Amino acid sequence: MKLIRHGLLAALAAVLLTACTPGVEPTGPVVPATGPSVVESPDPVAGPVTADVGTADAALPVMAQVSVAAGASRTVPSAGGVLTALLRSVAVSGEVLTLKFAIQWDAPEADDTEVATGDELGLGFDALMAVDGESLTGYRPFCSQGSRSGDAAAVTACNASPMVSPDWAFSYPNHGLVEGYAVLPAPEGHPAAVDVTLGAPFPIFTDATVTYR
Repeated sequence: MKLIRHGLLAALAAVLLTACTPGVEPTGPVVPATGPSVVESPDPVAGPVTADVGTADAALPVMAQVSVAAGASRTVPSAGGVLTALLRSVAVSGEVLTLKFAIQWDAPEADDTEVATGDELGLGFDALMAVDGESLTGYRPFCSQGSRSGDAAAVTACNASPMVSPDWAFSYPNHGLVEGYAVLPAPEGHPAAVDVTLGAPFPIFTDATVTYR
């Protein structure tokens, strides 16, 4: 069933809400976000959280994680190494869904002081989305400029200013863990779980439990 839901993401463009725009379906396997390894999340705090660089904190929740080879953009060569994504929490407060995650870049052959931008690692948060698999509805991040339902100029401005941190230009330190967040519309119908895609190069986290407060 999880593999079937992964394939259905390609059809979301026809059923997205006003707050959403069609996304790019990531390739690769799905990553279950439920199961014996799931850590119970404390009450999350809705709203923006400053991205920080540091070491892993065992007190922070980890719903699921996956490691993949670093990607590459169309304009710059890949920095190489391995990217690890940790899905921390999916929480709804009022009309806002806050997605918390963390990204770590590890390049054993590079110097420990090396840094790489999201562009050099092929990170594509422009495709970040939370998907309610029951209603086949995808939810994209809010934007600080423009509109996802306006004219071409408004959509371009919106796509360039999503409420996601860090952005594509952020410099990831080798072996450093970077905390991130995204602010999206709360899904209608109060689903118990959603599928989460952080975008390229990561696969989909399926059945991530939604916490309501």
